[in-house]
Amino acid sequence: MKRLFTAALIAAALFLAPVAASVAQQANIELAKTAAEAAKEDPAPAKNIDIKDEAAIGDAEAVSKSVTQVTELVMKCTKETEPPQECQCKFQAEMGSIRTSYDAALAKHPDWKDKVVNFRKDGGDNTSVSFPGVAAQLETCN
Repeated sequence: MKRLFTAALIAAALFLAPVAASVAQQANIELAKTAAEAAKEDPAPAKNIDIKDEAAIGDAEAVSKSVTQVTELVMKCTKETEPPQECQCKFQAEMGSIRTSYDAALAKHPDWKDKVVNFRKDGGDNTSVSFPGVAAQLETCN
């Protein structure tokens, strides 16, 4: 909801910007732009949920594995050749696998969209997947 409101503020500010505005109106436009940028940079913290169902764990694990694969490629890229901003969205095929697993997980578990999903598989380490973080990365690399 906050992002929708932020987008509306930005759209209103951009729409109104070319029109001659009073000082007060211009101040409101700048305030809206500043609030929109702050909301974009500082989203509300995601709620954590712990899952135990094996099928749900499989869905979260698929997202986690695809994110890990891309993370490893990006780390290798930044160490070998490119600056981080160049590597972030370089691996489009692998980003597609994140999108596929993310979309499949949310189709089954729509409540995960704004959550950090925590799970432990067969006595292994705890794993966390930030669905808002994955969404932000997918949006960045679109």
